[in-house]
Amino acid sequence: MAEKGKERGWQWECGSEILHIDRNIARDRNMFAVPLIDDPPISQGQLHNGQVVGVVAWQWPGDDRVFLVPAELFYVTRLGGLVRDVISATGQLYRDQGFPAQVTTSYRKIAELLGLSFNGRVANEIEMCFAYARCFTVQNHPIIIQLDKTGKVRKQDKVVFGFIDYIARADIRDGKKIPKNRAPINIVLSNLYATALRELPPAPLPVAALEAAHRAPWKLATPAKNLAYYLAARVPMREIRLLLPTLRDILGFTERSDGKTTRTRKAIENVMNILYSVMISDYQYADDGYNITLSGNIGNNNM
Repeated sequence: MAEKGKERGWQWECGSEILHIDRNIARDRNMFAVPLIDDPPISQGQLHNGQVVGVVAWQWPGDDRVFLVPAELFYVTRLGGLVRDVISATGQLYRDQGFPAQVTTSYRKIAELLGLSFNGRVANEIEMCFAYARCFTVQNHPIIIQLDKTGKVRKQDKVVFGFIDYIARADIRDGKKIPKNRAPINIVLSNLYATALRELPPAPLPVAALEAAHRAPWKLATPAKNLAYYLAARVPMREIRLLLPTLRDILGFTERSDGKTTRTRKAIENVMNILYSVMISDYQYADDGYNITLSGNIGNNNM
């Protein structure tokens, strides 16, 4: 299960269980952003697992990566941050199970790790997220190969990247069909993703932050998750300064054509209030940005 309390001595004051996730993925603003394409063009593309299929591909301004997914799975983007949550939960299980060749879990276990009430709808959504995650491919993705003692990048490559190579759900055992909600699932992570989880310092994301996002109005749920992941990646920094354009980018808000700062601030503060006391103990607006204090600190007992 997710570990409780801390990573490298960091302790969240909320005392929540924690998902230790790939730090680079946590702070990546574009990886799980949802492209607003009503009628996406379809072309032939090669996935990270070597399959050549009809895909929807997209890019973001200032990012030379190309993101692509099979056209028949593009609709799953409507689930927004749940794909990232499912990938993060699978990474935590990979840690908990001792970095095995394959992760064994179930839809119910994934839901529990994410603080979701399990039911048939949730099981179906998790199943769709796994299908999406297995095929989701990023071309020209930078992978950190080596860090020095100060945490500075010494080696980095650009690769074709994916999170999951293989997924199998048990269907029939001893001649009897296994209900989806109880069926074991075996997952093989991609070598690149597994290596990042094993070798690089993780970001501690409190499950309570995801639970707070689940309770939020639906328009604010994904922005709240976006901010939660980003703040987790800034640990062990406790005082964080973010300008308005950066916060809009992190939350996935488009810049208003009227440029009214008051409306922008209200939208941003609505999101920060969702994480207040869970991850944020204080925030103050000053000079076109926010000074944010995280509700955690380095504890006395280092890991």
